[in-house]
Amino acid sequence: MIWLNRRQFRLQAIAGAAGLVLIAAYLLYLGLDIREAHDAYRARCTDTAACAQAVAQFQGAYRNPLLFLAAASS
Repeated sequence: MIWLNRRQFRLQAIAGAAGLVLIAAYLLYLGLDIREAHDAYRARCTDTAACAQAVAQFQGAYRNPLLFLAAASS
């Protein structure tokens, strides 16, 4: 009986696994990109005004993808 269930839902399981792999790959890419950008923006911090501007640019660059991910997880 178990082999029948596996056989019936094999396509859905493969599609679900492929979807999870794509989501994981995107999150990995986004995380590495955010880490690299954070280091680049942090390097621009020489004084308080430059640091505030760098933080604002960093938040502006990644606000939409992070808000989309937060909304999707809710």
